[in-house]
Amino acid sequence: MGSSLTKEVDKLAESKEPTTELNLHEKKISSLPPNIGKLKSLTYVNLSSNLLRTLPAEIGDVRSLTTLKLFNNKLEEIPVEINNLGNLQELNLAVNRLQKLPKGFGGFHNLTFLDLSYNEIEELPLQVGLMPALKEIFLSHNLLKKLPVEMAKLKSLRKLMLSNNLIETLPVELSALKELKQIDLTTNKVRLIPPEVAKIETLIRIDLSDNPNLHEKIKDHARQGQTVLLEYLRSPEYFDLYEVEKDKPVDIDVKEKKKKNKM
Repeated sequence: MGSSLTKEVDKLAESKEPTTELNLHEKKISSLPPNIGKLKSLTYVNLSSNLLRTLPAEIGDVRSLTTLKLFNNKLEEIPVEINNLGNLQELNLAVNRLQKLPKGFGGFHNLTFLDLSYNEIEELPLQVGLMPALKEIFLSHNLLKKLPVEMAKLKSLRKLMLSNNLIETLPVELSALKELKQIDLTTNKVRLIPPEVAKIETLIRIDLSDNPNLHEKIKDHARQGQTVLLEYLRSPEYFDLYEVEKDKPVDIDVKEKKKKNKM
């Protein structure tokens, strides 16, 4: 579809009527032509469920974009020029093959929704904190071991989805997120949660299921529901436990122990 798509984009660029939407969902597209950058009036682009492995640098020329959907492709990298899309409000890069994000990724001042789930991302760039309007970030099913403290600058954040990663704890600095309502840490390597984070007044849910290293006292309270769990994590009793336990080495989880026993 490469040459025909190039011709189609050229036609749209030459049209007297400005093109504001481009919906190419599930069209078996394996490459996006560089002339996409000619469509200066685009605000909405849906390229989800295709076969894209990369994007042309010219995508950064479409600075009017507010919505860019690229989920369910085969993207292995994103051009640094994506950082030019300062008007983005929604960016969906879920279900791809990204191992890292481009240098400087994150300075989207108008972005409210970001989905990077189901990739192979090992770390987030520091600039991820430069998104003051961001309300929801989905980072589930990656290879993250920790979060940058710069995420504490995401003052509008309400939903932080981190399930199925390798995270052991959260930065205490996240306690500055005064709008945060939900944290999902299901299936990680969490042992303890900083009590300062648990005490965020707007927080109504923190999912900690399937964390083999989780302290037994937290597990006991989690089994009794979110209300009981949050009350415990905000209690003086837990604060004392955290201060005693926080610097202790993390025990090997059950699965790793079984592997060692078989050797």
